[in-house]
Amino acid sequence: TVEGFISFLLDELNEKMNKALIKAVIYGTGSAQPTGITNGLTAKTNTSVIALIKECLGALSAENRVGAKVYVASNVADEIAFYKDENGNYPYLVAGLGRAGGATIEADPFLNKDEIVVGNAQNYILNFNEGLRVDKEVKVQPRRVVYGGYLIADGNKKPNAFVHGKIVASV
Repeated sequence: TVEGFISFLLDELNEKMNKALIKAVIYGTGSAQPTGITNGLTAKTNTSVIALIKECLGALSAENRVGAKVYVASNVADEIAFYKDENGNYPYLVAGLGRAGGATIEADPFLNKDEIVVGNAQNYILNFNEGLRVDKEVKVQPRRVVYGGYLIADGNKKPNAFVHGKIVASV
């Protein structure tokens, strides 16, 4: 039905706007978008996932480690889950990503390939001046209806509360 199709389009618009907001919270420049978690951070690099996680956790102060999680890109989560030890076993495949240094490791599908972010998400403040809304504009002359999404939000991280890491290829 027409109503069902319009409902589908509005759901798609809502989903795309929320994904854009999530990407801005992680990678935003602060210019016409929130200042992202990674903005202004120099990514720590390593060829080993485990060594990089250890280095990033170690870079947080004791205060900022409270409640911190290790967020890893999907491909990094796969690298951990499908890691094969010297005996040919997959120690993390059944148990999942687990914990590192007291911090939970979680896959984040919005992180770019080979990246990790370590910190407590509560140390990012996101303010909404106007929540997500979808407006409808009817054009009588061309017999057209235009839907537009609108949202005003801004945010920034607590200083020194997050660490950004990137896995690099071994030379």
